[in-house]
Amino acid sequence: MRLRRSLKKFPCLKYSSTKHFTIIKNSWKVRLGPIPKVFKISALLLLIIAFIDPHFLFNTPVNNTDTSTEIEKSSEEISIATEGTAIYFVLDQSGSMSEIVNFTSEDGKNIRRSRIEIMKYVTSQFIGGNYWLGLSGRKNDMIGIIAFARIAEVLSPLTLDHNTILDKLAELETIKHQEREGTAIGYAIFKTANLITATRRFAIESTDKARPSYEIKSTSIILVTDGLQNPNPLDRGHILRNMSISDAAGYASKNNIRLYIVNIEPAIRLPQFTNARKELKTAAEATGGSFYIADDPTHLQRIYAEIDSLERSPLPEEKKLHADVIETMISPPEQYRQASLYPYFIAGGLVLLMLSIFISTIIIRRVP
Repeated sequence: MRLRRSLKKFPCLKYSSTKHFTIIKNSWKVRLGPIPKVFKISALLLLIIAFIDPHFLFNTPVNNTDTSTEIEKSSEEISIATEGTAIYFVLDQSGSMSEIVNFTSEDGKNIRRSRIEIMKYVTSQFIGGNYWLGLSGRKNDMIGIIAFARIAEVLSPLTLDHNTILDKLAELETIKHQEREGTAIGYAIFKTANLITATRRFAIESTDKARPSYEIKSTSIILVTDGLQNPNPLDRGHILRNMSISDAAGYASKNNIRLYIVNIEPAIRLPQFTNARKELKTAAEATGGSFYIADDPTHLQRIYAEIDSLERSPLPEEKKLHADVIETMISPPEQYRQASLYPYFIAGGLVLLMLSIFISTIIIRRVP
């Protein structure tokens, strides 16, 4: 108990009488004593207010001079494509596409890459163009991407925004889970052909309603795989996922869709795969397309160059976008801006906290 009582006592100096100290005025350091505590409390309050994020909105005035200048700059006519070819890439993402193979780069170096990485690279060059690979690019054509294994997944519908297509292509990876394995080629072809017919129908309806539209002159599917028709056993009894390649190609042919099938597995040339090879060839040619076998990854570049020459777009009809249309597009509505005050409250709180520490430790330091 004595120890506890002694701990509670404040440091002191015994003196016989304090009556002589009543006439002594407090020094400025003594008067500053409560200030550090006040600063700490104030700093805490400012930080709490900053956490609430106080802000206010104010109207941003529109500069008429800037607006007229912008309209004047955009008074030039802009050409946009209104017709061309629609191409869907149907790309295999089954686990076997992760196999590492040798690949010859554009500068002649031999490098090792997975099949899916090589397929993604050559496909991106087909879309964007590469003079050294004999690919002129498809800037006026609508491009779409579908990845398939057990099922067919739409990564991007048909679009003229090729930057989005290239971004989606870069994200393509092989599947990681066994339950998603499979090579449902027939189902992938049928689903893609359905999407193309739906896009055509929408374009026709848009034209009938006098809305700007893109006229699809021809359509094609470029399917790249390293396997044969092999649906997942879990899909037994599922009619669509077990659809044969010939039936899917028949549907595509009926809707004037050309089919190009590219198999990048050289082993498909072996005698035991003769019937499967004939089925792929017959299905592609029935639509007016072709069947290819890439004996090595470098051969895939030449195949794409041949398809590129076969699927040339007509010279697109150019549509002019005039100044009056652009003026409507760029006339800004009433604008508001948000001004947040929390940085100022945080700064004020930190300043008060630092002042509190400085005063208590340097100016009015107590001993002991």
